[in-house]
Amino acid sequence: MSDDFLDFYDGYEGEPEFFFFLDGDLRVRCWEGHLSALFDAVPPEQECWAGLAEGYHLDLWGDHPWKVPNNGECLRQLQQLCMREGLSEDYEREADEVRRALISLFQDALSTRGVVTVQL
Repeated sequence: MSDDFLDFYDGYEGEPEFFFFLDGDLRVRCWEGHLSALFDAVPPEQECWAGLAEGYHLDLWGDHPWKVPNNGECLRQLQQLCMREGLSEDYEREADEVRRALISLFQDALSTRGVVTVQL
């Protein structure tokens, strides 16, 4: 594991964690609760999940790396995301830091035509 990644898992040891890679290099590590805060706020599009919300809600990130099919769609989704109401201020702040890290990851992926994978 590279030392050059953003780590949002500290303090949540023992809880589910997710890893986001760009071209095989670890870029973001986070607690599942942060992703829950993000993707529970994403409504289905035309009655279907799309982007990262699809991978999260349909558990496509199972025991093997999931290759993100459309980096642009994921970037748009993260940029337009509004947090659901009722989150504590600290929880919302932490989840938004994860959202911004993922936005940067997908911007890099688009500019380099890179491959993003997600793994439990």
